[in-house]
Parts: sequence; C-alpha cells; structure tokens
Amino acid sequence: VEGPLWAAMSANTYDNAIAGSSDGKVFDSAKATYGPNVFDFQNSNQVALGVFDLFFVLGAAKDSTTGLYETGQDGVTVYKVANCSVGSASVDFDIEGIAQIAWSGQGQTIEEAASINTGTSATNDSNSQSVAADVTDGLINEGISSTSNYVRNKLTDLTIVYDQANTSGTKGLLGSSNTTYSVTLTGGNVTIENNLTYLTPETLGSVNLPLGHVMGTRSVSGNFTCYLNDASEG
Repeated sequence: VEGPLWAAMSANTYDNAIAGSSDGKVFDSAKATYGPNVFDFQNSNQVALGVFDLFFVLGAAKDSTTGLYETGQDGVTVYKVANCSVGSASVDFDIEGIAQIAWSGQGQTIEEAASINTGTSATNDSNSQSVAADVTDGLINEGISSTSNYVRNKLTDLTIVYDQANTSGTKGLLGSSNTTYSVTLTGGNVTIENNLTYLTPETLGSVNLPLGHVMGTRSVSGNFTCYLNDASEG
C-alpha cells in the first residue's frame, strides 16, 4: 500500500521509481502492477522529486456510495492537501513488535474538497451530476484487511564487512585482512531524509504559498541493537 509514498520519495515519477528494479518490471496501467515493486533509488538524483495530492476522507466508514465520497453526505468530509512531497521515512523494528514506517512531508495547500471519486470511471453524485474519476487506476488497497502480512522482527542477521582496500588511516587490530562479522539484531531504526527546501516568495497582503521544492543532499542514518558475545568474528 505504501508503494506510491516510496515512489514519491525516490524519483520524480512512479515509472522512474521502479525502473531498473531487480525484476526488470516496466510500469503498466494495470492495478496489479502497483505492488510489490522494488524502489531502489536508482533514479533519485533529481532537482525535484514527484508531487501528489493527498486526500483525507473523514467519516468514510458511514458512506453509502461505493468509491464516491461527498462532503456533507452520510457524515463525510473530504480534505485535500495539494502538491505533497515526501521529506523522510523512518523505519523502526524491534524483537517485541512489528516493523513500522513513520512518513513525514509537506503539502502546498489544504482545503475542503466537494468530493473524491476513487473508482476508475465517472459516477453520479447525490445531485445526479457526473463526477469524473480522480485517479487513473483505482484505489490502491491491497492487504489493508489482512492480519498476516506484517513484518515481524524475530532475530535478524546483519553482515558487516571490513574492506581494507577502502580503508584509510590507521587500520588498527584488523590490519590488512578483510573480515566479515555476523551480528544478530534485536531492534533498530533506519531513517532516510531527503532534506527538501521550499521556494516561497514573499508577497504583502496575501498568504505566501511555496512555488515548489528543491532536493538537498540525501542522508541515511540509523542505529541497531544486537547481542554481544565473545566469539571470534561475531
């Protein structure tokens, strides 16, 4: 389900985000090709990344029209955040829990929307007016009702390789030998940060809106917890 977010974080289009992936898959308009995919950041060296519109449908559980949500009908209110961009993703995992991703980003404007049609074709609203589909390929909702598709961290193995050929300065106890360590993880965090900056003109007498964003230097950081023993090489 989070595929579009990874795409927005790693390229300027969904097509470019999955291009060159390990399975060689080329984007297709068919819904089934949305996932799973490999987002390897191969095409992430861009001045600006992709933007998207994010809709929040409050009271959707009470809506009586499949695929069409209207503000003011069945207790539904639709909000639209336009031109969103993904700034960071923080992945947390722990031996006593499930892996979770915390997403962070910004949007240009937020406003109440009259309706949103998540189907692939036009649908008549409560006033018998045709409402065009707001998306190209329908609603992406694979797996949201499943209770067995979570990533549970049991004991994860991490391999750490010391490569003396790429080491400078004092080499310490390892000297000139390449060494591989096997580490058993019990938890950790990996955070990917795009460091986006926004171009916002200053105009007197009006609300200043950003013109767009510019990519900064991407940073990847994290930490791991693991078992410690006295065995040679982990």
